[in-house]
Amino acid sequence: MAFVINMFLVPVLPLLLPSLVTAQAPLTGDVSAVYDLLDRVLPKRGSDHFHLTLGDCSRNHSKPQHCFRLQDSDDGRLIVTATTASELSAGIGYFLQNYCNMTIGWPRGGGSNIFIPEKWPTIGADPITKRRIVPWSYLMNVCTHSYSLAFYDWNQWEAFIDWMSLTGINLMLALTGQEEVQYKVFSRLGVADKDIRSWFNGPAFLTWSRGQNEYGSGICGPLPKSFMKAQWEMQRTRILPRLRSLGITGQLPAFQGNVPIQLKAILHDSN
Repeated sequence: MAFVINMFLVPVLPLLLPSLVTAQAPLTGDVSAVYDLLDRVLPKRGSDHFHLTLGDCSRNHSKPQHCFRLQDSDDGRLIVTATTASELSAGIGYFLQNYCNMTIGWPRGGGSNIFIPEKWPTIGADPITKRRIVPWSYLMNVCTHSYSLAFYDWNQWEAFIDWMSLTGINLMLALTGQEEVQYKVFSRLGVADKDIRSWFNGPAFLTWSRGQNEYGSGICGPLPKSFMKAQWEMQRTRILPRLRSLGITGQLPAFQGNVPIQLKAILHDSN
């Protein structure tokens, strides 16, 4: 059986991300990171009920696919076997929602209803195997980072990434902190501090200075240096390492195709 856990997510972007889809395989991640996720999400050492392992769960299938398998163990625990840490987390999410009747959601969408059952449900005599129908389960668009994530601190990001993991996401648009990198590049090219920070919009409007249609308009800017540095540091030391440990690829931005107008005078070149 194939699995697409959240039908509101775009499962794959072969037209927008051809080089990624063809050239890079999904990350493996770490089993220990999934145990840590369980400790964050489940109360009262609920992680003790789960035995997690990475391995082949695509038996009797002509074309191996990323998958997870759920089966009961002799000691009453649940064994989750999966191809990567992403499928491990997805398998746990599938079990909690479909066997334990729990809800895993965003705080703004009603939140979650997660608890320790009086008695954990069992899978039964036959293990349950679910396979991805496409290599990538994709989350996010450029506007989401301004609409919903502009002022997220690490605690909010951590809970958001846990939700991603439990719903099977393995590819996320990771735009946080890019302005600090661009600031360093434009500074080395000779653009003045305030000119660069005015080219960026303010924190809640960054989407529209990231290559949309309002770069250099000074909307709620200049962008504070402290915000740029804090976002870059959180992306570099917390968001990306956590994503990778859970088998989620962070799709980083490349050059967006436009630059501060001051470069024309600095480089004496209209192009």
